Amino acid sequence: MKNKLSIVIPIFNEAEGIYPHISKLVQYIDEISDWKIDILLVDDGSKDTTVIEAKRLIKTYDQIELLCLTRNFGKEAAMFAGLQQAVSNTPDAVIVMDSDLQHPPSLIPKMLNLWKQGIDVVEAYKTTRGDEGKLS
Repeated sequence: MKNKLSIVIPIFNEAEGIYPHISKLVQYIDEISDWKIDILLVDDGSKDTTVIEAKRLIKTYDQIELLCLTRNFGKEAAMFAGLQQAVSNTPDAVIVMDSDLQHPPSLIPKMLNLWKQGIDVVEAYKTTRGDEGKLS
C-alpha cells in the first residue's frame, strides 16, 4: 500500500500564474510513483479570477481539491485551514508550499525520504536568495 501525501498550497490573487505553476507541480509529482499525492489549494479570499483558474485545474487534474475561505484571512490562516482539511483526509505526511514554485518540487522526494527515515518534521530553507531583490 502506498503512503499518502497531501500538499497544501495557499493561494491569493494568483489568477495569471496558478494554472502553469500547479500544472508543472502535478507533472513533477506524477513521477513520484511510491506515494499517493493530493493537492489542496486554499484560496484566501482572492478578488481576481484565481478561483475560476483553480476550478479549471480541478477539471484537468483529479488529485487537486479547492478550499475557499470567505475572505482574506492571511497566509498563516489559509495554511492552518488547509492543514486542518488535509488532516481530515488522514495522510501519512503533509507538505505546505507556495503556488509560485518558489519551493522547488524537486525537493519533495528528498523530504519524503527523510520522513521515511523517521524524522517527524522536515523543513527546507533557501541558502541563497537567487534573483530576488534585496532591501536597501
